[in-house]
Amino acid sequence: MKYLRYDIENYLTDTQFQDWVKHPTAEKNAFWNEWMEAHPAHRAKIGAAREVLWSMRFHHLENSHEDYQEVLQHILQGKKSSRGQGIALASAPAYRLLAHPFLSRAAILLLCLLGAWGWNSYENRMPTSMHQLSAIQYKVVKNPQGIRSTVTLPDGSTVLLNADSKITFAEAFSDSLREVHLQGEAYFEVSKDTARPFIVRTFGMHTRVLGTSFNVNAYDDKQTVEVSLLEGKVEVALNNNGAQKLRLVPGEKATYHGGVQKIKKGTYDYHRDVSWKDGEIYFENASFREVSDRLEKWYDVEFMMTEGLFEAWHYNGAFKNSSIDKVMERLAYVQNFSYEIQGKKIYINFKR
Repeated sequence: MKYLRYDIENYLTDTQFQDWVKHPTAEKNAFWNEWMEAHPAHRAKIGAAREVLWSMRFHHLENSHEDYQEVLQHILQGKKSSRGQGIALASAPAYRLLAHPFLSRAAILLLCLLGAWGWNSYENRMPTSMHQLSAIQYKVVKNPQGIRSTVTLPDGSTVLLNADSKITFAEAFSDSLREVHLQGEAYFEVSKDTARPFIVRTFGMHTRVLGTSFNVNAYDDKQTVEVSLLEGKVEVALNNNGAQKLRLVPGEKATYHGGVQKIKKGTYDYHRDVSWKDGEIYFENASFREVSDRLEKWYDVEFMMTEGLFEAWHYNGAFKNSSIDKVMERLAYVQNFSYEIQGKKIYINFKR
């Protein structure tokens, strides 16, 4: 993710970050809280950048995105904005930020411009939800490899969470929105509530429903999201302000590829896309890497290659509620290799 390389200047000029600070919502708060939890080294940078933007109190720039961006760009380039008529001492609250270890030269220059703009009108309009952000309590359920679990959400909806997956949600949903963040795979059975839409946020896109059953596959290592709808109706949209939206009916699947930045609609195959929730592992024309990755997640094992010539796999098969011993026995016979299981490691030797 791009934020891994961010310093305070990058956060200050990031439009998604700016939008969160200026117009916070429950879903935006959840995203940034989850990011800070997963990357604690960025918490101080985000806190400092957020305080800088709060301190700007840019009331007369509020309705002009272009004005705001121009001011930041001038500052980050070490220039004086045409809208800043001189440099004045920052106020006491903002001035204290100068001592922050993550404040760069650009942020210091930004603070110096604050006094020239004034902020009283913005002070009265600053969202109270930002002050209360730390009061929101979130629950995180994370399954390691080899573990699947059932999660009950605050509204009574149930989630079957697959192995090597994580779901984050507020301990109490708001009166207007139910939202969860998913990394990995989960099957949802959502309680119907027409007053509170249900949103699943994943890499690159989000899924919006009122009451339905659907599966979401969004493992980070694939950079792909798949939403398969079993019952009801859902709407999927890109995270970049919903530039593309698609509605699904039962039997349809939406697929998003990170490199393409586009959602495609098709049909799903129950065995391939959903049957994991019934304890089934299904392979269709699968390569060795696809098989080993799936088994490593499912059984919490690690495949080790030993001697022998590896040949391309095109494996087809299904295993339901089977032990790893049974799976390996059948795979070895079909694909012509020998193996040895030692604890959580499986050593494979392809026969010549």
